[in-house]
Amino acid sequence: MIRIIGFVLLLGSLTVDLASASSIVETYPDLKEQLFKEPKSAYYLGFGLTPLGTVKSRFIFAANFFQVHWIRDRYDIEILNASYAVTTAQPSYVQYDSFTFRTSPKYKVLQNFSVGPLLGYEFVSYPQINARLYKNGYSSPSEPFSSKGVIYGVMVSENITYKENYFIKLNQVLYNETYSTEKTDQDWLYLYDRSELRKDKTDLENGTVFLFEVSLLF
Repeated sequence: MIRIIGFVLLLGSLTVDLASASSIVETYPDLKEQLFKEPKSAYYLGFGLTPLGTVKSRFIFAANFFQVHWIRDRYDIEILNASYAVTTAQPSYVQYDSFTFRTSPKYKVLQNFSVGPLLGYEFVSYPQINARLYKNGYSSPSEPFSSKGVIYGVMVSENITYKENYFIKLNQVLYNETYSTEKTDQDWLYLYDRSELRKDKTDLENGTVFLFEVSLLF
């Protein structure tokens, strides 16, 4: 019983102390700057859109559906960015879809301006172009042509503070594709159903990609 009474008195004392502290801060508002504040996390999640992009003669539209960033001091590191893109082109059958996974460790050369290298991996698919895999007299059934390869380049970013705990991030991205139109990693050759593509694969070959991206980080 004595312990219970003591605990109640202690709670009452703490309540009085907190009320007194609150009253002091209200009387002297400059003290708010001296109060302890939990540091902000350096990790951010995000998502975004690519309203403008080009590769060779194609236009690119993409959605960055998952992003993880680490931003603190002079560093602005894109740990992971996963995106899905579609292209428009003439002739229409050379349009392709792609999934891209990338990372970019950037350094802030100005407070809200950073630049750094980019490295990632890309999976591309041409849904209107069929091909077979051929090796040592064996071939697979005909299916939409797809390929994959490393991407590498550079990224420039600007961070615009939105409210208190959000960023609007603008990215200008330039990278080279390396996927093959000749064979797979296991040396299976691509045998295209379209005879004109067996002679000239220029329209399918990889190129240099430029993207302008807008993302929200939280």
